Amino acid sequence: MAESKSLQNLKVQQDSVITRLSKQETNLKQEVAERQQAVKKLDNLIADIVREEIARAARAAREAGKATSGSTNKVTLTPEMALTSSSFAGNKGRLAWPVERGFISQQFGRHNHPVLKGVVVENRGVDIQTAQGAPARAIFEGKVLTVATVPGMNNIVMIQHGEYFTVYAKLKTVSVKPGQTVKLKETIGTVYTDSDGTTELQFQIWKNSSNMNPSDWIVNK
Repeated sequence: MAESKSLQNLKVQQDSVITRLSKQETNLKQEVAERQQAVKKLDNLIADIVREEIARAARAAREAGKATSGSTNKVTLTPEMALTSSSFAGNKGRLAWPVERGFISQQFGRHNHPVLKGVVVENRGVDIQTAQGAPARAIFEGKVLTVATVPGMNNIVMIQHGEYFTVYAKLKTVSVKPGQTVKLKETIGTVYTDSDGTTELQFQIWKNSSNMNPSDWIVNK
């Protein structure tokens, strides 16, 4: 009788564990789906902005009477923009971090989910965890191209450096405006802290319409 009761208790405990794990898995799958949706919206926003900038620069060059290469997939650069672009490229591997202190919590590219089997997540940039209230800063001098909001990614700042673009997502506040010129390490906003207490910046680098691995560009800490 006692043994039967003990087994019954074990079964109740096991059922409780299974229910809890199943609920956690459901919640995790929902989180992954929401993140993928947010990533897609951010991708579409970036693609639209880059496309608009390519078209705008081409129009400006035509209006100035300067022949363009006819390319529709890269920014037509003014001499000043070409200098910024060249300088940005020349600093590959030595560019400043978008936060003063932090660590890369998720690398660029496709990864297996750490808990969910068979689930692959894709990161277009790197996630960088930092201290609560930490300022986000421009990794290089440039021009603020856009400030926007994307559900799941909070506030977004996109900065142009010639034919290169840097994207700072998951910002709580933004302290710059479109068209503003920013200097190296200038504060552009503060990083958002989620309900779990995690303060994490999503950071991306693009060259025209091509996505780059930020770890190849920022200085190795």
